[in-house]
Amino acid sequence: MRWEQNRRLLHREVKPKQEMYVRWQSRKRLRAAFSSKRKDEDIGWSAVLVENGRVDGKATQFHIAYLGGISQSAINLRTPAQRSFFWDKVRSRLDRLGNKVSPEQRDEIEKAIAEKVPRVSAAEREQVELNRARSFGVRDRS
Repeated sequence: MRWEQNRRLLHREVKPKQEMYVRWQSRKRLRAAFSSKRKDEDIGWSAVLVENGRVDGKATQFHIAYLGGISQSAINLRTPAQRSFFWDKVRSRLDRLGNKVSPEQRDEIEKAIAEKVPRVSAAEREQVELNRARSFGVRDRS
């Protein structure tokens, strides 16, 4: 059965690219990644870039790229460090997709992600970098 599906995909009739969007995949975590109560359950979110298309006349989604993952407890933190790390990873992955994603599509993708994981402001980002430098013992040279 599996071999037949793979063979069909190799010889498929694929229609031109349709629409690209972010699909959020969730999985339950037994323990919260960032919580004072380690027994709290948590949800891990993965952002995946997919594209609609048709194979042999049937609608299907094509996996384009994994953009990043973050837990719900990390999104809810007061400090923006985890969101900053997440957005760094997303931007890096989108940079590598420059030939597949137009600037307009990239803006739409980032807006869709920002609905679930708020962006980090410039002031918050500066504070994260300062805290990271302090934790590694780097002193400000100014």
